[in-house]
Amino acid sequence: MSLERIKVRDFEVWGIETQEEARLFFEENKEKLDFVIMDACVPGYNPNTMGLIQHMRKSRDFKGQIIATSGDPFNREILKKAGAHHYVEDKARLTEFFSDLGHA
Repeated sequence: MSLERIKVRDFEVWGIETQEEARLFFEENKEKLDFVIMDACVPGYNPNTMGLIQHMRKSRDFKGQIIATSGDPFNREILKKAGAHHYVEDKARLTEFFSDLGHA
């Protein structure tokens, strides 16, 4: 599994390249995750992560929140309908988003 781990303030942030890797990481760590930041297109240019979001929402052990991130408002709406709790217009606004939630 190709994971990239970085530390952002009090958070550990993991970058994951594929939906398969995301599903495996989620299954192994869902009890510990506070947030999942999900792009609409992993990989590619067409929205394709809706099923993964629905899978995460159905998990009884996951108590975190799913944040959709996409520059395309259509894609953000698709992910919200799939079960994302929140959305952010682009990754650059995540710090602002977490500050608004009181987590930054």
